[in-house]
Amino acid sequence: MAFSKCDRDVLIFAGISLATYDKDWKYAQDVCIKLFDYPNKTVRGNAILGLETIAHRHQTLDKSLVVPILLRGLRDREEEVRTRAKDTINRIAPILDWDIEDDLLKTEPFP
Repeated sequence: MAFSKCDRDVLIFAGISLATYDKDWKYAQDVCIKLFDYPNKTVRGNAILGLETIAHRHQTLDKSLVVPILLRGLRDREEEVRTRAKDTINRIAPILDWDIEDDLLKTEPFP
């Protein structure tokens, strides 16, 4: 799945829309993960918000795939994305009964 730069205006809302309306949480999760690699900070931040929406709506996410994305979000060059990642971790960890402190300790220092 590749996204071109001309798709930015659509991609800004793609992850959130799929997370909100698609019944296939795994597909929505996979798209959000792919969107996180897009260069635009709003697309990356909204990809994380999409993951949060999936957690709220479906009460599940694939921890082995999502935690690395959230940890990358905490180290993102843009404050907007770092803040979104931090807020999402704080909101979904209790919902999904995730203890990700150990994962956080294994990461490089944050900017």
